[in-house]
Amino acid sequence: MLKFDHRKLMFFAAAALAFLELGLLEIKFQVLSGGGFLQSAPLVSVTSRVIFALYFFTSFLVLLTGWMALYRALAVRIGQSRSRADFTSGTLFVGAYGLSLLLTFQLHKYLADHVDATVVRAIAGDSLQTAVAYASDELVILVLPVLLVLALFIWLYRRVAVSNVKAERFVRLRLAGVAVFLVAFVLLEASSNWPLKLNLSRSLAYGALRTVAHTVVDVDGDGSSIFTTPSDPAPFDDSIHWGAVDIPANGVDENGLGGDLPNGTIDQTLIESHVLPAPYKHLVVIVGESTRADIIGKTLDGKVVAPNLSRLAAEGSSLPRAYSHAGFTYNSLLTLFSGRFTYQEGVPSLFEKARAAGMQVSVISGQDETWGGLDSELNTRKSADFFYDPQEDPEKRVFPSKLPSSIKLAGETLVEAFDQRLEGLDWSNRQFFYLNLQAGHFPYSHKLMQPKFVDEAIPRGEIGPENTRWLRDTYWNSMSYMDQNVGKLIAGLKHAGVWEETLVIFLGDHGESLFHDGSLGHGQSINDQQLRIPVVMSARGMDFTEPVGLSDISAWLFGFVENPSTPFEKRGRCVLMYTGFFNEPAQVGQACAGRAGLDVYTVRQKSFTSDTDNSEAAKLDLIHNWERQLYRMALPLGDAEAQD
Repeated sequence: MLKFDHRKLMFFAAAALAFLELGLLEIKFQVLSGGGFLQSAPLVSVTSRVIFALYFFTSFLVLLTGWMALYRALAVRIGQSRSRADFTSGTLFVGAYGLSLLLTFQLHKYLADHVDATVVRAIAGDSLQTAVAYASDELVILVLPVLLVLALFIWLYRRVAVSNVKAERFVRLRLAGVAVFLVAFVLLEASSNWPLKLNLSRSLAYGALRTVAHTVVDVDGDGSSIFTTPSDPAPFDDSIHWGAVDIPANGVDENGLGGDLPNGTIDQTLIESHVLPAPYKHLVVIVGESTRADIIGKTLDGKVVAPNLSRLAAEGSSLPRAYSHAGFTYNSLLTLFSGRFTYQEGVPSLFEKARAAGMQVSVISGQDETWGGLDSELNTRKSADFFYDPQEDPEKRVFPSKLPSSIKLAGETLVEAFDQRLEGLDWSNRQFFYLNLQAGHFPYSHKLMQPKFVDEAIPRGEIGPENTRWLRDTYWNSMSYMDQNVGKLIAGLKHAGVWEETLVIFLGDHGESLFHDGSLGHGQSINDQQLRIPVVMSARGMDFTEPVGLSDISAWLFGFVENPSTPFEKRGRCVLMYTGFFNEPAQVGQACAGRAGLDVYTVRQKSFTSDTDNSEAAKLDLIHNWERQLYRMALPLGDAEAQD
């Protein structure tokens, strides 16, 4: 055995682990290069990236040092030598931290997916070489580092000799380093440098230290402290904190934002109302993933990107100012099919309402409907007479992964399922179809998607601000592919002879920023790129001119399934929007009738912007609109319905 000092082994293993995590953070969030998918706060300067790296590695070392010191203090008391205690504690740390990385980034699922035989059969044509090439990005990025670290550790472990060192060197230097880090940590957490804090909190070590510090200083135990954003407005009162529900007119500002919520109800003023021009019987709702509002009439190099949707808008109706309330699929679909901003037990979903109204329910989705718990919260599967999603037919998925967030079916696969479902249906019964098309999901391409507006889809590794044009062309190519499948769905209804008596509604779940505002993805900011959506109906005369939101459309759908002659109404002047969690949003915003643009309040920066009115009254109006909706969500179901 080589005399390889155990401390060097721990150093190399820990260093490899730290660099592995940094690599994974770069892959998932592009913390150093910036411009990544769903990266809401990129580190734009070289200085900020250097500071991030210093905090990242230092927090890792501080966590390792603290753990080893604690373990040694306990181990020495039971007679274990310092050297053996250090070796054991270091090994446990590396193992536990490595396992945490594995679970956090779900590497085990990626590894399992990439060797799945169904990919070889369905996508690679029984060719292992093709299957590996198909999955090469994730295979190399996520599996190879794990194998390299494992091989390195095994090689060193076989050659390690635990040295019996009696004197501990550099104790004072380590203690001084920890003290300096703690001071720097407090200064950073007390600062307004949100991008640095957000990206660091994504790392396990800094996140763990932040959790410990937050727990220590959260003296009233309300989950809010000086280290949260925003900070706790009343550190010694657990009834007042960020995230608390503001109770109207009780003289207390429970969340520290906008003062005490005045008495009043949610605005139910009737703004617009339209009646369907024909006695429609059936309902088809088509949701397009990450579909921007400007798809209607969009041209690229003189060619119409979405001719079928544009024709549907011209022959039927199109809503020019429609918005998703939140920029994530789960939130959008929950609101669309329940009418609520947050899940409330006991609230019937549209699927349940349709079934209770005697409609036959068919669900055909390109995404895993269990994602985010939607299936169980909306009782989608239980309510459906026909149900088809990737979990029903996983061998037809277009990406290697079987993670709920990543498993997808191609548009033509959904069209096949739709056509099969149409055959033999008893159209004397009212039918309700929900279809979810996933062509617009990042990275905006898959192997079955033919190029029409781009010579070659941009590879994941090439996606960045420097390739914005290539990225956007790839996105619009995916929208063209989606539109082709929408056309096939319409053709299927016409072939079945039920087009004239079927109300078809197409809408996006949210928009997509393609570096228009410096970011890529959705759910990061309140703006037209990320939250404005297309809403197109086959019925004429339903052209709402004032802003409508998914909650408005949800009310229309609920009314239609119960009584197809129910008018479609827009109630309330404004459409509320938010980013983050509804009870603790990063931003709140609204689009209001009679006013152009958006009002946006960014909580962590305490900044309010408006395209029409920057007054304090306009800011408070926005904040109180959100607080009233939050108060409504917190009420018992019967009381909340009484407010509607």
